[in-house]
Amino acid sequence: MIRISIILALTILTAGIGLYLPTFQALDFFAILLSLIAGLFIGFSLADGRVDKIAIEIGFSLVVCACALFGMWKWSWLIPIGYLLLAIWSGWHHFFYFGARVKAWFAPMCTLYCSLIGFIIYVQFFLLV
Repeated sequence: MIRISIILALTILTAGIGLYLPTFQALDFFAILLSLIAGLFIGFSLADGRVDKIAIEIGFSLVVCACALFGMWKWSWLIPIGYLLLAIWSGWHHFFYFGARVKAWFAPMCTLYCSLIGFIIYVQFFLLV
């Protein structure tokens, strides 16, 4: 329960920062954060040490980073899609152990955080426009 409370507090803090900024700066902030979260999976794969898992995680992280980059450059709707991809990937980690080994608490918490942030971005910048 404490971890869920921490994730919810981090979500509120992140959303508060993003909603305080002007639109373009907020989307850049969320895109950079998206890339940083994708980098966590690369770190977990390097800690795991298996070459096949490193390749899988780097490949997926490149897809998510491409969503962030192209979201900053041209198609901003790719940023919440990137968060949705991270949420799905984290859930996949939790239930199927496809990629590198991650901490048992990380995958469900990342799923919750990325889902909430992606939803907030979608509602604020695309639904309420």
